[in-house]
Amino acid sequence: MSRLYSRLFLKKEEGNRWLTLIALGVVLLASGIFVVFPLDKKRLRIKASDIEFVMLSNLSSSQVTIVWKTREAKDSSILYGESPERLVKEVEDELKIISGKASVYHYATLQGLKPSRDYYFVIKVDNKLVGKGDVPFRVRTPSQFLPSQKPPLVGKIIGKTGKPEEGKILILQIEGAYPLSTLTSEEGEWVIPLSLVFDKEGKRKVELSGKEKFELKVLGLDLVATGTLESFMEYSLPLKAGKEYFFEKKTGSKNPQDIKKIADNRNYRVMLTYPKQGATISSARPLIKGKGVPFEEVLVEIESKKRIILKAIVDEEGDWQVSLPFKLPPGRHIINVFTKNSQGDSVEIVRDFYIAKSGESVLSAATPSADLTVSPEPSPTPTFSFSPTPTPTKILSTTTPTPPVAGFDPKYVFLISALFLVPGVLLLLK
Repeated sequence: MSRLYSRLFLKKEEGNRWLTLIALGVVLLASGIFVVFPLDKKRLRIKASDIEFVMLSNLSSSQVTIVWKTREAKDSSILYGESPERLVKEVEDELKIISGKASVYHYATLQGLKPSRDYYFVIKVDNKLVGKGDVPFRVRTPSQFLPSQKPPLVGKIIGKTGKPEEGKILILQIEGAYPLSTLTSEEGEWVIPLSLVFDKEGKRKVELSGKEKFELKVLGLDLVATGTLESFMEYSLPLKAGKEYFFEKKTGSKNPQDIKKIADNRNYRVMLTYPKQGATISSARPLIKGKGVPFEEVLVEIESKKRIILKAIVDEEGDWQVSLPFKLPPGRHIINVFTKNSQGDSVEIVRDFYIAKSGESVLSAATPSADLTVSPEPSPTPTFSFSPTPTPTKILSTTTPTPPVAGFDPKYVFLISALFLVPGVLLLLK
């Protein structure tokens, strides 16, 4: 009887041992599956179509700014790192911090980067991640360069109601250069440094001459400014929402020489010669001309559907003129002229005129000299585009990188489980 009991007892103990080994194996297998195939993989991916655009700006050896737009107002941030499989850092959307609410536009800057390094990032939207398909985006920082002494661009944005626009994204695209961006302050003011600008590939430093064409766009507002950079740099008035601005600088017929000394001693009249007040003009591209102090700058602002800003330099005879780069629509238009008189005081001239519709009779106030018969077409300005976009790059695993949770990596779950379970298995096998 005792032999039978012992045999049955030992057999039962051996069965329990095998059941324990099977259970431990299942735990190890589950841990491995958790690492290789995340249980909630769909939660970590969204369609790329949910992101309307992604662009890079403000590139330097130590930072880069990412601007992106979601189709709906969502909480969004950036996960990034030096390895495509270890996106261990997160940076919040600055617009969300400013406004306290979700938006379709997002703005984040990766700081503390190292020169000549590849960095990888994905966009996090409502705890879901998106790169380009199953791969994160990549951006490479350039080598270190010393900044130049270029003064920054500064300005102010005013909304249609006349109030400052806070938390608006400005994108400045300079011809042949990497995009620059900034956010407006509570007072609608903005600053874009020009001391360190890179080429479109983000490799070579660009020295700006001021002759470059540019396009400035304010996201979320119907406001665009184009023209030459040097004209825009000298403009000090606020930009208003709902307007399109064009900046161009015209020079005088001759360079100033010793005649400047003579001009300083004469009392020159400051006036707008053409068009006359209330004149109706047949040409949609009228010539605008006037008198002023030689070698003084004249700023001409035309209020129309597009707010046009042109600059001219008064020649040595005291004359200046500007021609419009494109046609004005029929109807009323207002001219504002800003310059200085012989005493150095600021002078402003305001005048309105009308562009006649096709076939409409022209009033006698319009003179032939007020019309521009032949004028060359303006050189094309750069078309605004969200470029450059970050480069997608292949990752080693087939899974989308998961966001870090308190600095803990899921792969360590498997290692820790194995650390505790393997000794237990060896004890049971003894």
